[in-house]
Amino acid sequence: MQPLRSAIDFSAAMRPILLVVCALHASHALHAPRPHRTTSLQTPRLRHVTPLRASPPAENEERAAPTAQWLASLALAGAALGPVCDNFHSAAGVLGYTKYQIALGPAPDWWGGGHLFQTAYWVPPLFALAALIIGGIDTLVSAQRPPPPELEKPSGRRVAGAVAAFVALYAFSALLATGLAPATEALVLWPLALLLWKACDPTLASFVAGAATAVGGPAIEVALLGGGGLFAEPFGHLYAYGRPDLLGVESWILPVYFAGGPAVALVSRWLRGRRGG
Repeated sequence: MQPLRSAIDFSAAMRPILLVVCALHASHALHAPRPHRTTSLQTPRLRHVTPLRASPPAENEERAAPTAQWLASLALAGAALGPVCDNFHSAAGVLGYTKYQIALGPAPDWWGGGHLFQTAYWVPPLFALAALIIGGIDTLVSAQRPPPPELEKPSGRRVAGAVAAFVALYAFSALLATGLAPATEALVLWPLALLLWKACDPTLASFVAGAATAVGGPAIEVALLGGGGLFAEPFGHLYAYGRPDLLGVESWILPVYFAGGPAVALVSRWLRGRRGG
């Protein structure tokens, strides 16, 4: 019995030691790092994905197709501006209409006598057509070489300034025609027309529109003047210049027509930007 009692006493003596060892082992197990496991209840971590960005709209989409409102407004602007400018030349005696004339009110002596307002019935539709052509040229060229933002959507102040400068140049040409030879007047007006382009709308679109108008405008006038007998009534011999030096027209009219390119191009863009389309 003595060995059994000794064994029991030894076991009782070792029990506290075993409890301490088990406690230390359990503490070590709790603090030991555990491998990360993703259970079915956990939401997997999403990787950062760069959001897709819509490609910028094409330039042609930004410049919507012309609308009837824009075309009608541009034509009306040309029809209203044409007779005002044409009256300067008529009142100064630069040219005279032979038929279909409109003459309103007696002019005061300081105006030079005659009528206060002179034009012809076909002038408004002709200038309306010219405005549409200039606006079309400006739109086509601008689609290839877009103007800067401040000129692509010009302010009303810029447009009004360009139109006022064009009208002033038109009136100045009538004043110079009373004292200068046509070729000399052309040398004076060309720098002013280019200065107007540079100051108001120095874009390729308006330059091309102005150049096309400087060539096409006199060509149409040659037809209206009779075209050397090529055109029959009622298209020919509608009016006559006082001192023609270039196929029946006066050569200074070319820079005047050129100056109309920037002015009408700005009007066209301004109307296109306001049409709401």
